[in-house]
Amino acid sequence: MYFAKYLPVEENLEKGNSYIRKSSPWNIYHNFKYSLQILDMQELQKVKLFLCSKDIKVGDRTNNGIIEKIEGNFSEEIWCIKDGIGKYHIKESTFKIIGEVSPEAVWVKEEMKFNDEDIAWISDDGDEELYFIDKDWDWKEFNTTNAMFAIKCPTCKQFH
Repeated sequence: MYFAKYLPVEENLEKGNSYIRKSSPWNIYHNFKYSLQILDMQELQKVKLFLCSKDIKVGDRTNNGIIEKIEGNFSEEIWCIKDGIGKYHIKESTFKIIGEVSPEAVWVKEEMKFNDEDIAWISDDGDEELYFIDKDWDWKEFNTTNAMFAIKCPTCKQFH
């Protein structure tokens, strides 16, 4: 099971982008259109939709860092070694970041859920070929912010 989540990105904010105010990051604002002279741009942060999962394994890039080691199991407390600096508890809010949702999937909203058959990796070698996901998919190969994923449209049944 996968879900869409807005995450901050280190890119310049432009007209039409989604963004947060750093003083209130829990509110997502859409369609940036204000004059750059009016707003304090240091207060704003661009966000994009990312495909995420709660299926966390060693080596995964999460919103809390890269998971190097997992101790315990899901029926007990789970402690992880984060970037070699010590143990921390995987909280309910920890999730794996798989890759960016294609901006052409305009119907996708934050927290929407998807199955394997609803997503496809978009090849970044110039041909934009779609690769479909199955149960044996190796996410480590695509565990990067550069990965882009198309989502199946519920109306036309095409991947965008």
